[in-house]
Amino acid sequence: MLADDNRHAVQQPIDVIVQADHGSRWLRFDAPARIVEAWNPEAVPGAVREIEELTRRSGYHAAGFLAYEAGAAFGLDPRPGGGALPLARFTLFDAAHGREVDAPSPSEHFEIGALQPSIAWPEFRATPLVTGAPDV
Repeated sequence: MLADDNRHAVQQPIDVIVQADHGSRWLRFDAPARIVEAWNPEAVPGAVREIEELTRRSGYHAAGFLAYEAGAAFGLDPRPGGGALPLARFTLFDAAHGREVDAPSPSEHFEIGALQPSIAWPEFRATPLVTGAPDV
């Protein structure tokens, strides 16, 4: 289990729609039971274990993220981030509070056009946070 400072009572409304049962159903949750966070690499594996235990054994549904920088917890060497977000954050919902809903659909028509880089390759390559980028 994580230290108490990595578990948080929910203080703001959180509303999510998740796929369940291998994509056969969509469920909406808006009453979070708990939030699990990890702010340093040492806490990430414990957070992942706790989330897995709560979903598998207690039937919770989880929605959240692992940041790129969380890779440091698994022996990778990512560049440090800004620290404004936790390395892991998952909100857990009791399955009994889920409501079945229709699959979400886009509210407006959209198209993805041709990709345009925002900076030139040499400028990107010179960025201090970029390492190991191939020469092209």
